[in-house]
Amino acid sequence: MRSTVISAMRAVIARIVLATEIVFANFQAKLIALVVASVLVPSAVMFFATLQSTEQFQTEHIRDKFSGILKVTRKEINRWHKDLLLDTERLVRSRGFLGPLERYYTATGKNVRKREKVEMEKYFAIVSEKFPGFEQFVVLDPFGGVIASSYVLSKNDRSVLDSLRVRSNKERFMSDESLSDTNVFYRWVLVPVEAGGWDATVVARVNLAGLTELLGPDALNPVGDLFILDGDGRYITQPRNAARDEESGAPANMIGLMAQSVLRGSNTEGPIQITTTTKQDFIDARGKRESRQRFISSRIHLAEYDWWLVCEDLESKVIAPVVIKKLQIMLVDFLICALFLFICWKLSVYLLRPVAALSDGARKINRGMVAVRIPGEGRDQIGQMIKAFNDMAEKITLTEAKLHATNQEIQSRNEDLERVNNELERLSITDGQTGLYNHRHFWKIMEHEVARSSRYKGELALILMDIDNFKEVNDKFGHSTGDLLIERIGRLLREKVRETDAIARYGGEEFAVLLPETSKKGALRVSEKVRRTIEGLVFKIPDVGLTLSVTVSVGVAVFERSRTKFFNDADKALYKSKSGGKNQVTFAEV
Repeated sequence: MRSTVISAMRAVIARIVLATEIVFANFQAKLIALVVASVLVPSAVMFFATLQSTEQFQTEHIRDKFSGILKVTRKEINRWHKDLLLDTERLVRSRGFLGPLERYYTATGKNVRKREKVEMEKYFAIVSEKFPGFEQFVVLDPFGGVIASSYVLSKNDRSVLDSLRVRSNKERFMSDESLSDTNVFYRWVLVPVEAGGWDATVVARVNLAGLTELLGPDALNPVGDLFILDGDGRYITQPRNAARDEESGAPANMIGLMAQSVLRGSNTEGPIQITTTTKQDFIDARGKRESRQRFISSRIHLAEYDWWLVCEDLESKVIAPVVIKKLQIMLVDFLICALFLFICWKLSVYLLRPVAALSDGARKINRGMVAVRIPGEGRDQIGQMIKAFNDMAEKITLTEAKLHATNQEIQSRNEDLERVNNELERLSITDGQTGLYNHRHFWKIMEHEVARSSRYKGELALILMDIDNFKEVNDKFGHSTGDLLIERIGRLLREKVRETDAIARYGGEEFAVLLPETSKKGALRVSEKVRRTIEGLVFKIPDVGLTLSVTVSVGVAVFERSRTKFFNDADKALYKSKSGGKNQVTFAEV
């Protein structure tokens, strides 16, 4: 109930705010809204505080009321069970029963035993008439044999009684409840007796209808219904508000519509709980069929019986006064807000005309108009605002021109800065002589490709290349010639590999090529193509008219497990090419 009221209030407030923004989209409306908010907010705070205190009082009142009834009723149920056991013991220890039982044990003839058996059964018949709760009696000898019975035992009855006798272990014992064919719960009570030096067990079948009387209208004061559910949600006692079978009038399937909702999620060790439940097609106390009524229910777990004691009443009956009080509070709050809204609107029409003029002047300036002037400069705060507005309008044209020029200059400087940053970034990752990637950036690329190859199970190959006899070129023709040779080989590598391959100048005369998605066969093919191309290259030495032929040694590896091993394998393969005569391609054998 509380959450429903709060949700409704939030929806109403949201719609009021939306309507205000649409209808009053000017300063006058905003000022009115500010004044109204200064009234509405305190009113809303007081309203919700009142609701919370009212609902808290309501909840505590219901909990205390239901809790008191449940605890008192729990004591009554325990007393009822105790009296039931005492009554059973008194009945079976009466001389009207023990006398025939003793004579039965001491008799020598069958006719005498038969007569005593009839006497015991007559005694049980009288007890059943005087005490309706005791439906049937059976007397068992120490071996489970039937001495006397107030009814004809079936084979199943004999099996049940024998099982109960064994479980009782010759002590007073009460079985779990069971449901009879007539939809009435009952229990077996076993009481051991002794007569003539012989042991016997009296088994009494006791119906639990007395509990329904115990929880009847006289005990409810002033709750609408009080009943007991077992652990499976079946009615132990007859509730007045429950779905009924059309023919028998009994609770349908002995399981009420609210039973499972009461028990669902209940903590048997927790405190008494309050639940709101909707029932359909229940029968009220006058036998009238009702539909879709909400009930407030409270329950407590009777651990000694594994029962639930449930107390409930109509929600409308319990909280009707609180609902009326809430509606009255809402009405008063609405009337106060409406009155202040009307007063603010009337005052704003007179007081805010100069503000409307200021708003119109601001819109003109926003559309690009200049030399806008508002008449009506005065000595009050609004007049001072108009004067300040007119002074501002005179300065806007010059200020706008200066601002435009400043923006153009800033934009130009930003473009220059972006170009410089791009160039710096390019220089940080490339070799200045060849334009290829440098050593540091090549390792970043390798880390990325190794991770990608590991994740997606792709192929990755590495080529390491070293110019043969490069030191002799530097010594004989100078370092400038060596630099030109390195630049020429760098351009050749760009021409011979794919755009997706990463080429780097790894050292002075060393180059590295990383080939994603390339197998051993593909890497060897590329390496051999590059080696042959460089071998056939004719390099002209500047200024001396001489030509120079060079060769390269190549090491190739494919990635398998480790990045470090990947590079070391290629490096070892390069070393084998150098030591094996140079000008050759060697693959790293794993």
